Amino acid sequence: MVTRIQKVLKRMSRRDFLDVQETIEQVLSWDLEGLDVKKLQGKTEEYRVRRGSYRIIFTRRSDGEVKILEVERRDESTYT
Repeated sequence: MVTRIQKVLKRMSRRDFLDVQETIEQVLSWDLEGLDVKKLQGKTEEYRVRRGSYRIIFTRRSDGEVKILEVERRDESTYT
């Protein structure tokens, strides 16, 4: 089964894909240095990181596990 994130990654240009993939790897290893990370308002423990025109929405559980929730091209519906 193909996830929504996989569909978005498949439609990206090669350059965007490599940039976003590198950012996802940094987030999953919790190496956030140099990334534009911001906590989402009104959400508990949800964050976003900007990479070009893409936004990676993720959460970190209390046990330290990081889960990528969304990867989307930035538009007016990205954070809803």
